[in-house]
Amino acid sequence: MRISRARRRPRGEAGFSIIEMTVAVAVVGLLGTAVLLGTRPSDTLQLRNTAGRLALFIEETQLDAARRGHGIALRYSPAAHAFHAGPRVFALPEAVTVDRGNATPLAVDMRPSGESGGALIRLVQGEAATTLKLDWLTGAVRLKE
Repeated sequence: MRISRARRRPRGEAGFSIIEMTVAVAVVGLLGTAVLLGTRPSDTLQLRNTAGRLALFIEETQLDAARRGHGIALRYSPAAHAFHAGPRVFALPEAVTVDRGNATPLAVDMRPSGESGGALIRLVQGEAATTLKLDWLTGAVRLKE
């Protein structure tokens, strides 16, 4: 007589089959994917990203003015929805607007010494807003929340 070493499950004992486990993992994966695709970065994060990139654009303009030895005008063009500095252009995303407060055009002269005319540039996206401050004496660009 042969004795089997394999233990058989008695009827009614609880447990999951491999198919049930595979289906459960697939459902959880689909739900996770749906959640990730359904969320988008907040307006605040997108605006900070845009403000940081604009700050770099301004700093590059300052370095370019120092390298060339003459001033470069940084201008905002509402029609183009972009900042211009000589031949270089920084286009703003469509969702971001520049709040100029008054109707005066935004134009700042970047001098080779690092000084500038100084400026406050307020960017708005949805409910989020941030301000870039360009110091007139040092040319430092700071992000103000």
